Amino acid sequence: MRNEQQFSNLIYEYLLQKFHFQHYQLNDTLPTIDSFCREFSVSAQTVQTALKRLRDEGYITMRNGQYTKVIFSQSEAEAQAFNLRFFAERSAAFADLSEAGRLIWIPLLIEGMKQLNADEIHYLSSLAECTHVEDPVYFYCFILQKLENPLAMNLFWEFTLYQGFPITHRNNTDNFYNLDLIRQGLKGAVHHLKIKAWPNLLDQLLLLQDNIYARSADYIQKAQEANSSAPQLPFRWRIYRERPQHCYSLAVRLMHDIYLGEYRASHYLPSYEKMAEKYGYSISTIRRTIKLLNQLGTCRSENGKGTRIFTIGEKGDSPDFSCKAIRRNLAYFFQAFELIIYSCENVFMMTLPTLTAQQYNDLINQLKIYADTDQCELSLWCLLITIAEACPLHSIREIYGKLYGLFLWGHPLKANHERGEHNISDQDFTLALIHTLENKNINETALLIKDFVSRQFIRAENYLLKQGMQPEELRLPISFRLLVPAE
Repeated sequence: MRNEQQFSNLIYEYLLQKFHFQHYQLNDTLPTIDSFCREFSVSAQTVQTALKRLRDEGYITMRNGQYTKVIFSQSEAEAQAFNLRFFAERSAAFADLSEAGRLIWIPLLIEGMKQLNADEIHYLSSLAECTHVEDPVYFYCFILQKLENPLAMNLFWEFTLYQGFPITHRNNTDNFYNLDLIRQGLKGAVHHLKIKAWPNLLDQLLLLQDNIYARSADYIQKAQEANSSAPQLPFRWRIYRERPQHCYSLAVRLMHDIYLGEYRASHYLPSYEKMAEKYGYSISTIRRTIKLLNQLGTCRSENGKGTRIFTIGEKGDSPDFSCKAIRRNLAYFFQAFELIIYSCENVFMMTLPTLTAQQYNDLINQLKIYADTDQCELSLWCLLITIAEACPLHSIREIYGKLYGLFLWGHPLKANHERGEHNISDQDFTLALIHTLENKNINETALLIKDFVSRQFIRAENYLLKQGMQPEELRLPISFRLLVPAE
């Protein structure tokens, strides 16, 4: 289940930023491979793959039996230009990401902190001293690992690498970070944690988030002014970094079209040639993707007929749990529940009041259609799509769009399960949603969604375990413990 190539790519990007931000400079000696293995919690082969790529690109030199040295050279002016360009290209996204952090990361951090034991709280106190610019991220990473959710950690590092935190110019921290301010905020958070003052802890983390953004905003504005013509790079959540990403991304698009799009009233998919033209992929990628969907149970290839699809309400083939790709994506489907559970209340409280009257009424009417046509299993998807399309924050739209895609992988599980009890639960949820939305009770609607997803989460876990998936597959050992130093 561990995809070493994916982690190798993350390590490569992390080290690449460290070179350009001058954490590692010409003739510096890198830590040993064993040190990287302990720090990243990955195999030596994974680290070597990342280092070889950096060697091939002219950043380091590697020789057996000798230390790895940096051969990448840049002048101070070049480093400063890279620094300013990096933040200029992301300047439009920083305020958005800061606000998204309040909705996504603060609830996850509080949940992780609630799970810390006394020894772990003691270690967290040492990180709160912030003797190094990277300590705030050590702090957050250590807490989030308590959730044992690789998907959440993946998203955390996508946020971190996109923003260049904490890999800013090591001689530029005075302009970007106020370590004294951050230290004060983290120590305050630990204090509230120790006495279990959860409302105060929430306020402290929110204040720290605001202070960090306010401090960085001035520098980011300076970077934008110095590179006013720099193209903007929007935040993208790259769940799949390795080569099969094309198959996985195409699989999500096809499943959406099968369940909710143009194929929902069809019995067969178009030919490979027509799909290749429509979706912009090669025929070989189409073929591999259809094989994957066959293994998932979304469709069935029939000789002489084509690709038979199973739309909403149809019982298809059972997922092939012997396929590693199926198990992996079903694990992501499971892990996606937690991200929604801890963020959905805040996200829906933000988004629903911003809908236009037309959008709000369309949502209610769509839910009524599902209730009248016995398709209430689509109600949660409808809500996720609403966030992915209408949330004021681009990063939340991006995240919830990806979470919706992960939920599609789980539909064949439900389609091949007895519908009775689940169908009643879906129907009750949909009718309750319609009621709270019609009464414009946004708070009750958000709580209703959170409660429903929490119950579905337990059902999904039980079903996957019954199918032979192991607990360590659903909650993988954290495979990317980046920045938590070995003791």
